[in-house]
Amino acid sequence: MLPTLDEFLARKGFPLNSYVREPGFQDLYVRKSRRMLDGELREVLDIANVTVTEEGTGTFTRLVERLSTNHSLFVENVLNHRFRKGLLKLGFVEAPNYPTCFFKMR
Repeated sequence: MLPTLDEFLARKGFPLNSYVREPGFQDLYVRKSRRMLDGELREVLDIANVTVTEEGTGTFTRLVERLSTNHSLFVENVLNHRFRKGLLKLGFVEAPNYPTCFFKMR
């Protein structure tokens, strides 16, 4: 069985990536990583694959609000223009050297 997002975040050591269970999400794949952002190597939580159960209900916004207090976030390969605009409204910025990716520092 997949870990919950909270179980994954609390886990020390490997594995550093996993699909996780989180209310409102059909699929959520995350990874603990380090990325060069703003000229500094930073620990971030990558959000690499997202499918919400019901679009347009604020599920992802609530997730970002919950996580961004304790984690810097990095969203990979944003191809949907509506999602891109939403990330900008949530305070994410385009990641230099990572086309189509966005980050938000805690």
